[in-house]
Amino acid sequence: MDQRFYVGMDIGRSKIAVGLVSGEGRILRKKAVRTNLSNGGENIIRQSISLIEGIIASTQSRVFGIGICTIGIVDPKEGVIKDCSVSALTGVPIKRIIEGKFGLPTIVDNDLHCPAWGEYKFGASRGSKLAVYLTISSGAGISTIRNGMIDHGVHYLAGFIGNACILKNGSMLESAFSGTAIAERTGAALGRKVTTEEAFRLARNKSNPAYKIIKNAEHYAACTVAAVQMSIDPDIIVLGGSVATNQAGFVANIKRTAEVMIGNGAVQMPNGINIRVSALGKYNGVLGSAAMAMQKRQVERRF
Repeated sequence: MDQRFYVGMDIGRSKIAVGLVSGEGRILRKKAVRTNLSNGGENIIRQSISLIEGIIASTQSRVFGIGICTIGIVDPKEGVIKDCSVSALTGVPIKRIIEGKFGLPTIVDNDLHCPAWGEYKFGASRGSKLAVYLTISSGAGISTIRNGMIDHGVHYLAGFIGNACILKNGSMLESAFSGTAIAERTGAALGRKVTTEEAFRLARNKSNPAYKIIKNAEHYAACTVAAVQMSIDPDIIVLGGSVATNQAGFVANIKRTAEVMIGNGAVQMPNGINIRVSALGKYNGVLGSAAMAMQKRQVERRF
């Protein structure tokens, strides 16, 4: 049994979650609070420090490192948030701040790569040679792990496919099938505010506008899965995020459509595209960031 413990944190626009994670990938304690956006980055960092302090104080066991999963484009080497939808977080040297406060090795990465790493170490893609994690939540993006290494890209932009303006009307790809897009389009069609969950419920009635909106989202998500399979050719594609993990029928339809789209590529995959849903759920960012801290310690101990 691995008795080493790590702190994992997931900083999002709506909430900040933190957990005490064992070396075996079990969350022993956890807490989540609503993100305080009232004073931008300053309050978010203050909240993060307070949560980490609370988790460390809750155990008498030694904590060996801290991992932080955050929204935005991150330079993982420097631990700096290079660009973020919460503008006040842009440029924040979060690694230096947290290491300076707690004196513990800290690693920082974004909310594409941390959940992917969590699934690779403890979840659905464990043991894979080439895994892709596709998140379908408020946005959309991918993370690729090849032979135990995350592909960050030269400019740390690898995986931000949802932000590419590739639709006919010049919209970003994630506006075609993210949970936010589904809710907004259904709401516009009905003339009232609609949640993503309600949109899926309404879509059970084929005469409701939500049905066509969901089918359109399935199509574009399937296009993305097919493109990933035929360009990266992973042995597994893990679908994560709130939409993927809560809508089994949506995922099944994406898989079925994507397998038609790959055409002749199906010959090489007699069992179809290997698609699985996240095994770690909404805390995969906490587990993934903690797993990155574990990996950092293991690598550093070799030298």
